[in-house]
Amino acid sequence: MVTFRQLHDLRLGTLKKAVADWKKMVDDLVELIGEDGKSQGTSSTGLTRRAQKADWVGENADVTKKFVTKTADEFHDVLATARSVHTILDGLHTKMKKHKEDLNEVVANADKGVHITQKGTVEPRKDADPKPTQKQIDAAAEEIHKVLKAAKITDKGAAESLRHEAKDKYNFLASRVTDFEKTRQAVRDADAVLKLAKKDPSELSNTQLNRLDDWLQRSGKDPVFAERVATEMGPKKSLAFFAKAMDLDKWESDGAGSGQRNFSEHKKMLEVRKKLLGRLETGLGTTLATASRSESSDMAAWKKQAIQVGDEPVSGTASHKPIYGFQAMSNLMRHGKYDGDFLNNYGDALVDYEKKHTSDVKDPGPGGRTREDVLPWDRLPSYAQQDEMRFGPGNDEDAGVDPMTGLMKALSHNPEASTDFFGHPEEDNEGEQSHFDYLFKDREWGSLPGSAGGKPGRDAMAEALEAGATGHVAGAEPDSLVHTSAQARIMEEVVKAVSDEPSRLTGNLEMGDSLGRMSREYMPDIYRGLESGEPPKPEMDDLPETRRHNVLERLFPIAGEPAVFGKSGEGESDLARFLISLGQSPEGYQEVLAGQKLYGDAVLKHNLDPEIQAQLPQYERFEGSETDVKDRAQDVVERVSQQSGYVTGALTLGRQEAVVAEGLAHDAAYEKAQARVGTWGYGAGATATNVLLAQGGVKPVASAVISGLTGSGLFVGPSEWNMANDHNEGAEKAQLTSDYWSHAKADDITSTNKLYNSYGGEEFGPGQWDTWVRNGSNAGFNEALSSGQTMATELTSGDQVKTLKTSGK
Repeated sequence: MVTFRQLHDLRLGTLKKAVADWKKMVDDLVELIGEDGKSQGTSSTGLTRRAQKADWVGENADVTKKFVTKTADEFHDVLATARSVHTILDGLHTKMKKHKEDLNEVVANADKGVHITQKGTVEPRKDADPKPTQKQIDAAAEEIHKVLKAAKITDKGAAESLRHEAKDKYNFLASRVTDFEKTRQAVRDADAVLKLAKKDPSELSNTQLNRLDDWLQRSGKDPVFAERVATEMGPKKSLAFFAKAMDLDKWESDGAGSGQRNFSEHKKMLEVRKKLLGRLETGLGTTLATASRSESSDMAAWKKQAIQVGDEPVSGTASHKPIYGFQAMSNLMRHGKYDGDFLNNYGDALVDYEKKHTSDVKDPGPGGRTREDVLPWDRLPSYAQQDEMRFGPGNDEDAGVDPMTGLMKALSHNPEASTDFFGHPEEDNEGEQSHFDYLFKDREWGSLPGSAGGKPGRDAMAEALEAGATGHVAGAEPDSLVHTSAQARIMEEVVKAVSDEPSRLTGNLEMGDSLGRMSREYMPDIYRGLESGEPPKPEMDDLPETRRHNVLERLFPIAGEPAVFGKSGEGESDLARFLISLGQSPEGYQEVLAGQKLYGDAVLKHNLDPEIQAQLPQYERFEGSETDVKDRAQDVVERVSQQSGYVTGALTLGRQEAVVAEGLAHDAAYEKAQARVGTWGYGAGATATNVLLAQGGVKPVASAVISGLTGSGLFVGPSEWNMANDHNEGAEKAQLTSDYWSHAKADDITSTNKLYNSYGGEEFGPGQWDTWVRNGSNAGFNEALSSGQTMATELTSGDQVKTLKTSGK
C-alpha cells in the first residue's frame, strides 16, 4: 500500500528522466532494426530480407537460414520490450503525478477545523472553534483513502507489468504493453478473478459467475492479466475449475443452484447458468490462449504440466463422471490462438494417449455387450459418464466429450501449428503412423456421446486441414496463394485419401466446405495435375535448371511449391475421383466451381495479354504454337478451356450423384450454397509488377496470376440452371443425369465465351474463339466422363453415368 508520506513527498524527476531514456532507447532500436524504412544491410529488416532472398541449400536451408531469421526476430522482441517498458514508466509517471496533485488538493481543501498529520491521519485541530464533526473528519479521511487506493492500483499495475517483461532473464518477450491504463485495469481484474477462483465453482452464484465472465472477457487478451491468472492458478487448478464448473448436478444439489422451485423456474435458471458457463468457456479459453504465447519460463512450465495432467481426472473420479485434463484443456482450446509449439506437443501427447488406450470394452452386467476399438473417452457405461462438458457455441451438437475436436478447432485458428501437425511425412515420426492417417483414415469419430455422429469432430478436422494446407485461418480470405512444400503435402494427402476411398468424404459431407476452399486455393495445382507436362524446349538448355520451366509450368503458373498429385495419369485419375466426390457436397461444389472459373480467367489474361507477357522473362512465357499469333491464342484457349471443362464435368457428376441419390429436393442445397460462397479470388487486372512476389525458398513463377487479391467479384456460377425447377420427383434418373450434363457443358462454354472481349478475342472473331472454347471444353468434359465411368460402380447413379456419351462438339 502506498503511504500518505510516500505519495506526499514523492519526487518524480528521476522517473521522468527514466521515461526520456527509454524513449531514446526505443528510437535507437527503431533505427537499428530498420522500422524507419531507411536502414538496410546490417539492420534486422535487412538481415531478414537477405536471408529470405538467399539461395539456401542443404543444411543451410534448415539451420543457418532459420538461425539468421530467428536472430533478426529477436531484435524485434527487444524493441517490443523497450516499448513496453517506456509505456509502463510513462504511464506510471503520468498517473503518479496526478495522484500526488489529487492528494495535495485533498489536503488544501480539507475543513479548516481538521488537521492531517504526516502519516495521513485526520484529527481535530486543538485550536479549532467550532470543533469539526465526526462526519467532516471521516469525509477527509475517505478522500485521502481514495487517492491512496488509486495510487496503490497504479503502483501495482506498473510493478506487475515490469515483472512480466522481466519474466525470463534469458529471453525478450514479443508481447507488448501499449496502454498503461488498460494494464492497470487488467491487474485489478486478475486480482478479482483469482479471488473468486479460490472457491468451489459450483458454489458461485450466477451473479458472481457473471462478474467472473466479465473480467475474463474484458482482459483475456491482455498478456499481463492472462499470464498472472494462468500461473497463479496453475495448470491443474485452471482445468479443474473449468471442469467442476461444468458439473450442473453438483451445482444443483449443494451449490448456488439449490432451492425449491417449480419446473418452469428450474428450467429458466438452468438456461441462465448454461449461458454463463458458455461465457466462462470462451473467456477462460481466450485467457489461457493469450498466456500460452508468453515465452517466459513460468509459462513453459505451465504448458508442460498441462500436458502431463491430460490423462488425469480433474473433475469426478476415474470410475464416475470423470472429466480428464485432455477433455478440459481441449474445450478451452476452442477459443483464442494458442502457442503453436504447445499445440503440437499437446497434440502429440493426445494422439499417443488415444492410440495406447483404445481397446475393446465389455459393458458390465451378465448381458453386457463387447464393444470394439473404443476410445478412452467412451470406456465407462453411460450412467457413469459425464455427458456434457461444455456449454459454449455449438454445444447443441458437440457436448465436448471428444478432446480431439477441441484440438482440431485450436489448430484451425493457428495455421502454422496445423501445418506442422499434419505436414510432416511418416519418416519424421520414426516410421509410425502419421497424424493425418490416424485422424483422416482410421480414427472412429462417431461413437462418443454428444458428438452428433462424429460430424462436429470431422468438420473441425477438415477446418484444421484447411488451415494447415492454405496457411491462413479456416474460412478466412487468403492474403497470398503462395504455399510451402509442407502445406502442399497436406493437399496431396487429402486428394489421395479421398481418391483411394471416396466414402471418407461422401459419407462425411460436413467436410465439404473446408475441402472445397482448399481446392479453390490449389486450383493452379489441380489444373496442372489434370494435364501431362512436356519437357523443356531446346533453347533453354543453357539456362540454370531452376529456370528451365516446361510448357505446363508456363501455361499454368504457380508461385510457391506446387502440390503434385502423382505421375501423369495417376495424378489425373486421383484428382478426378476427388472432384467427383467433392461435387457431392453443395458447398464444396460451389467453392471449386468459383475457384476454377477465377483461375481460368486469370490464366487467359496472363497468357493472352501482351503487356503481361512482355514483363516476364523468356523462360516464364508460354509460347504455344510458333507459327503465328492466332495458333498461339488457339492453343492457350483450348488448353485452358479443356481444364475448365474437366473440373466442371467432374463436379457435375458429383452434383447429379448427390441429387439422384437424395431426391430432387436436395438440389435446393446447391442453390443456397452458391449464395454463401465468397467472391475472393485472383485479382482482375493483376500484372507482374503489382502482385506479392514469392520469396524465400519458393519458386517465383509468373506471379502475375496468383496475387490473392480479394473482392474481385468474378464469380461465375450456374444459377441459371436450377434443375429442381425443371423436373418433378417422378422424372427418369437417366433423363435427369443427361440434363445436368448438358446444362453444365453449356454453362461452361458460355462463361468462358464471356471473356472474349476481355482478352483480345475480337482480333480473331467470335466464331473462332467460340470454336476453340467448345473444342477445349468438350475435350475436358469427355475426360471427366471417362473418369466417372471408371468409378461408376461406386456411384448410386452409376448406370446413368454409363449412358452419357462423349461429344466432339
